[in-house]
Amino acid sequence: MPSVAAIVLGWNHRDDSAECISSILDAGYPALHVWYVDNGSTDDAPAFLRQKFPRITVVELGENKGLVGGYNAGIRAALDASSAYISVFNNDVVVHPGAFQALANVAQAVDWAGLLVPKIVLHSDADTLWSAGARERRFPPGIVQRGMGASAQDRRFNQVQTVEYATSCAWMMSSDMVREIGLFDPHYPFYYSDYEYCRRSVLRGWQIVYVPDAVVRHKVSLSTQKGPEKARWWHNMGEAEAHFYRQYKGYVQLALHVPWIVMRTALQGRGRCIPAYLRGLWDAFNA
Repeated sequence: MPSVAAIVLGWNHRDDSAECISSILDAGYPALHVWYVDNGSTDDAPAFLRQKFPRITVVELGENKGLVGGYNAGIRAALDASSAYISVFNNDVVVHPGAFQALANVAQAVDWAGLLVPKIVLHSDADTLWSAGARERRFPPGIVQRGMGASAQDRRFNQVQTVEYATSCAWMMSSDMVREIGLFDPHYPFYYSDYEYCRRSVLRGWQIVYVPDAVVRHKVSLSTQKGPEKARWWHNMGEAEAHFYRQYKGYVQLALHVPWIVMRTALQGRGRCIPAYLRGLWDAFNA
């Protein structure tokens, strides 16, 4: 049984972190160790979680280093511990029993499986799919979640298959792959960090494999769109999209993608977010 390091990244919301960690410990995988990486919480989360879960390792960063800074700190610790596989989780997910075993089984059975992706359903409705991996949409250009809104029992999403992209709110990585391609890119502190990592892994010959028997429930956007700093997240998204499209897709696709995002956001009644998004794009091009 290969060893697995589970890294839970938290920023406040200590009760959600506790629910996430409890589900990981109860998932029934013996060769598992949990790291909780705290991104400068102000709700006493580290002390609370140490007391509640004496088996886990708590890493305090002292300040909010973003998703990538937090994940990378946990990944380094897992590599130092010689874990065969590394799973990363936002603290807004709940892992179903058997998920780690299902991911590990496929990881060992599929050649060059670098990233293993669970079936992600809504926390509020486990019968509704949120993500079965992600795919590239040609027009308007973008990356979208596969199966979002479909039934969790939809046959199209109930078989092991390779996918183009995945969301890092919950996935498992081969340590061999991480040692080869490196950590998350700090140019992407939040948005597109996972898509950039997926792109890099595929270009180096690794596969991203969707595993439907591994199920995770997701409380979507707990720390971003529902948080107090919404403009910051939109600015970050604009910066990240500028970096990603320049690095991997080119200016033509970016020029098609941006008007679509602006129009969609306006039609959704969130026009106040558009200036922050456009400032992010501008700042990325003028950095």
